[in-house]
Amino acid sequence: MNLLESIAKTLRLCVILSVILAVIGLIAEQMGSSYGEGLTWLAVLILILSPFIGVIAATTSLASQKDRKWAAFGAVLIIVSLMGMAIALIR
Repeated sequence: MNLLESIAKTLRLCVILSVILAVIGLIAEQMGSSYGEGLTWLAVLILILSPFIGVIAATTSLASQKDRKWAAFGAVLIIVSLMGMAIALIR
C-alpha cells in the first residue's frame, strides 16, 4: 500500500468511526442513557486526533518503504506532537 492510500484509509476510518459513535451517542442520549454524552465526546476526540493518527500512518508507511529520511522526520513530528499534548494536559 502506498503512502497516500494508507493516509486516506486511516482518515476515512477515523471519520466513519466518529460518525458511528456520534450517532450511537445521540441515540443513547435520547433514550436516557448516561453513556450517550461520553460516546459523543469520544467521537469528537477521534475527529480531533485524526490528523495525528494520519501522521502515524504516514510514518509507518514510510518506514515500511524504507524511506529513512522521511520516516525519521515523521517520528520527530510524532514526538513533538506528543510532547505538546503532554504539556497541554499538565497546564
